[in-house]
Amino acid sequence: MGRGAALLHYHWLVLGKPLVLLAFGIGGVVSLMKSFRIIRNYQKTMATDKKIRQRQQDRKVQLQELETRLTSLLSQDPPLENTWARIHRLGFKELVQELKSKKIQAKEVLRAYQYFVIAAHKQTNAVTEFLSEAEEWADQLDAATEPVGALHGVPVSVKENFAIQGHDVTLGFGKYMSIPYEDDAEVITLLRSLGAIPFVRTGFPQSLISFDSGNPVYGSVLNPHDQSRTAGGSSSGEGALMGMGASILGIGSDVGGSGRIPIHFCGGFSLKPSYGRLSDVGEIAATQGLVGVNASPAILSRELQALVETAKLLMDDQRSNERPTTPFAVPVSFNETALKSTQKLRIGFYEYDGFIQAVPACRRAVRMAAKALEQMGHTLVRVDTSKMEVESALREYMLKFLFAERNKTLLAHFKDGERVDPGVKFIVDNYRMNLHLRKLLMNTVARWTTPLIHRMVPTDELSVTQLWKLNADRKAYIMRVIKYWREELRIDACIMPPCGVSAVKLGSPGYLLPVASYTALYNVLDFPAGVLPVTKWTKEDEQQMETDYPKGIRPREDVYRRTQADSVGSVGLPVGVQVVAPRWEDEVVLRVMKDVEEVLFLSPLSLIRSGRILVLIRSGNANCRSDVSPILLMEEIVDSSLDCRAGLTSLQLRHQRATEATAGLPRQTNTVGVGGGGTGIMRGVVWEVSRWCRVIKADLATYTMGKPWKSEKEH
Repeated sequence: MGRGAALLHYHWLVLGKPLVLLAFGIGGVVSLMKSFRIIRNYQKTMATDKKIRQRQQDRKVQLQELETRLTSLLSQDPPLENTWARIHRLGFKELVQELKSKKIQAKEVLRAYQYFVIAAHKQTNAVTEFLSEAEEWADQLDAATEPVGALHGVPVSVKENFAIQGHDVTLGFGKYMSIPYEDDAEVITLLRSLGAIPFVRTGFPQSLISFDSGNPVYGSVLNPHDQSRTAGGSSSGEGALMGMGASILGIGSDVGGSGRIPIHFCGGFSLKPSYGRLSDVGEIAATQGLVGVNASPAILSRELQALVETAKLLMDDQRSNERPTTPFAVPVSFNETALKSTQKLRIGFYEYDGFIQAVPACRRAVRMAAKALEQMGHTLVRVDTSKMEVESALREYMLKFLFAERNKTLLAHFKDGERVDPGVKFIVDNYRMNLHLRKLLMNTVARWTTPLIHRMVPTDELSVTQLWKLNADRKAYIMRVIKYWREELRIDACIMPPCGVSAVKLGSPGYLLPVASYTALYNVLDFPAGVLPVTKWTKEDEQQMETDYPKGIRPREDVYRRTQADSVGSVGLPVGVQVVAPRWEDEVVLRVMKDVEEVLFLSPLSLIRSGRILVLIRSGNANCRSDVSPILLMEEIVDSSLDCRAGLTSLQLRHQRATEATAGLPRQTNTVGVGGGGTGIMRGVVWEVSRWCRVIKADLATYTMGKPWKSEKEH
C-alpha cells in the first residue's frame, strides 16, 4: 500500500468512519422522531375523529328531540300546523307588526321557524346547532308588557363563527370543540338589544377560506336547488336557509364574497356593509388579526324588505338609546334620505372584469338588471374594467395580504392530526409544500395547467417593510378607482356579476378560486356590496356555454375546463346580480337593489311572467259572463325552492303589496269560484291562491312564462 493510500486509510479510520456512523446515527434518530410524530399525529387524528363523531351524534339527537317536541305539539293541536305555516309566510313587516302588537307570541314564531328550518336542514345539512336558550329568550319577550326593541321576537339564524356565550366556535376543526366563549359577539349583543332571537347556528367551509361549504365536523352544506352542488361559502348554511325561505333573517361574514356568493348560488338577498358600519368584535376567523383585507359582518335575508329594515337598525347611530355603544363601529346614522331619494342616478355596469370570464347566465343577469334600472330612469354607463386593474389588485392587495406570512397562521389550525376538507385541500397542500419545490411546480406545471392561478398565488413571505409598502400602495389604488368612478364615469353605483359562476359541484371551489374575483375586488376596495336574485339558468345559457365561453381560447386553463364541466345540468339554478357603491354609501346600494326588484319582481308584467300573478281569460266559465275583464290571481311561492322562479321563495307578496303593484290593471268585479284552493274575494283585492297549490285547474286560458297564450285544454 502506497503512502497516500495509507494516509487516506488512516483518515478514514480516524475521521470518516466515525462521521459516517454519526450520520447514520443522526439519520436513525431523525427517522425515529418522524415515526413517533407520525404515530402521534395518527393518535391525535383518531382522538379528534372520536370527538367529531360524538359532536355529530349530539347534533342528531338535539334535532330529533326538537322535532319530536314540535310534532308532539302538532299532534295535540292539528290546526297548529296551519298557524305555523301562516306565521312562516308572513312578510318581514307584517311579522314585526304582529309580534309587537302581541297578535302572535314570540314563542310561537320561534317554534314555527324551528319547524321549517328542521325541514330545510334535512335537505341541505345547513344547521350546526339550535340554540336552547332561544326558548327562554322568547318567554322573556312574551312576558314583557311592551315591545322590547324594533326587532321584538324576530328569529335570526347566525353563522357559527360569531361568538355566543356558552357555545364554541369550531371553524371546522375538532381541536376547538367544547371551548365555550364567555361573551357574545357585538353584533349578537346588538340584535338581542333590539329584541331579535338568535335561534340557530349554521354551517360553513373549514377555516372559512373557501367558497365551498364543507368541514370535517359538520359535513357539507348542500345547495337547496341541486344537492350535488355547493351552497357557496363561507356563509354556506345561511345561503341555504335563505334560498329555501326557511329563515327570514340571518347574519354571516364576508372577507372575499362569503356573504354574497351563497346568496348568488342559493337565492335570497345579502349586504356586505362598508367595514366599520357594523362591529366585527366576536367574529372569529382562522386568520384573526389580518390587516389589509377586512372581514365584515354580512346581513342575509329571504326578502329585500327584511334586509333594508335590518340594515337600517343595525347601522344606525351608535349613540342611539336603542343599542349598546361600541368603539369598533362608526357612529353614523343611517341615511334615510339616500335610500328614499327619487333623484335619478348614473350607474355603471360590466359583465367581464378583465380577469376571468363569467358564465353566460351571470352576464345575462347583469343585462337584465341594467335594463330594469334604465326603465326606472337611471343612466347606465359601461365600465372599462381595464382601468380597474382587477388582476393586479387581487394579486397585490388581496392574496399577498392573506398569505403575507406564507399561511403560517392558517396552517397552524391544521396541525395536531386535523383532517383537511376537500374544499380547502388545494390551498393547504400548496402552502404545506417545501417553498423551493412549490416555486418550481408553480413555475412549471402550474404555469401550463392553471395559468390564472399561477399568475395569482404568491410564494414569498413578506417583511414588515414590504407589508407597510403594500398597504400604502393599496390606498393609492383605492384612490385611483374612486377617481375613475367619480371624475371619468361620474357614477353613483355599479352592477356586475356576483361571481364568475353559479352554483358548482361540491369540491370544485378549491380549484376555481379566480372566479371569486367579482366579489373579492370589493373587499380590497372596501366598498359596500349587495346581491339579489335576478333570473335562473336556461337551456339557452347552457348552449351559449358551448359556443362563446373561452374553452377554445385557453384549452389548457383548468379553471375554464372545470367551469365548463360544472355548468352542465345548471338549468333552473338561481342567478344573481351584485350592486356596489363607494365606501359609506351603503344606503345607495340598498336603493339600487330596491329599484331592480321593483322592475323585475314587483311590476305587473314581472308578476305575471314570474307566475306570482296569473292572468286568467274567461272562456265560457259558468260563474261569470264572457265579457268580464281579466282577473288577477296572486300565488305565494314559499314552499320549496323547486317551485320558485329566480330562486325567490323570499318574495312573499301580501295582498297589499300585490294590489299596489297591479294598480290600474283591469280587475274582476264579482266573486268567482275557481278550483285548486283559491278563495273568491271582492273588488279591489287580488286573488290569493293556496300556499301549497301551484296549478289552478279551470276552464280558462292561462299565460305562462316564456310561452304564448294557451287554453287550459292545450296544457
